[in-house]
Amino acid sequence: MNNKLGAMIFPLCLAAFGSAAVADNTAEEPQAASTEAKSESMETIALEDRVAIALGYDLAYAVNSGLEEMSKLGENIPRDKVIQAVNDYLANPEAVDMTEAEKIINAYYASLQKKEIIYNFNQYTGQVHHVRDEVSKCFAHNGIDGYDKCVNGSTGEGYSIPDADEFRTELVKSVEVSLYGKNEHVSANGDVKLYSVKLTVDERTFDQPYTVIYDGFWNPSGEFYWRFDEKSTCYAANLCRKN
Repeated sequence: MNNKLGAMIFPLCLAAFGSAAVADNTAEEPQAASTEAKSESMETIALEDRVAIALGYDLAYAVNSGLEEMSKLGENIPRDKVIQAVNDYLANPEAVDMTEAEKIINAYYASLQKKEIIYNFNQYTGQVHHVRDEVSKCFAHNGIDGYDKCVNGSTGEGYSIPDADEFRTELVKSVEVSLYGKNEHVSANGDVKLYSVKLTVDERTFDQPYTVIYDGFWNPSGEFYWRFDEKSTCYAANLCRKN
């Protein structure tokens, strides 16, 4: 059986058994209280019952916690259906098509994993901040006159800007540093756009090649700062936020 499927089914099986055992033990307690000494075999059964109950509750709690985590991702797994499936399996395990169940659960978990990655988009695109910080260090070292040295692959005293594909994984395709001329993008207040750092995710994982973009500006007072670019496609898709 698929481990994940087993983790969903058997805990609640055990919990159901545990609840029944609690009822049985409760019913027997008055009689047991009137007996001065229990037989060794009865003590063994009682201990096994208690272990089953504790194990059932522990595993059922884990399943319940997992269902709560799924609900945070927008999933709606009805607990009554889980319990029904448990009871069906216990009543007649040979009648349950576990091969088909494993196919369904494997496909579901693959979908859930993708949803979890998208849900935590910012956690998987943090490399953009590292590259942005290295460009800042490069600019601080070279100044406005040497700003054009701060591109992908540049290294110097106290900074090292990664190549565009250095962070390439199944999640991230590239982190590109684009350079602009000093007279190319000048705002009304005199601030000059010098750089854009753009992270592009891998569409095979995210379905689309979403981007995260930060623009680097230099102002007439000699200050350098970054600003999130709302043209980032992750922003329109509500996957990321200004920070």
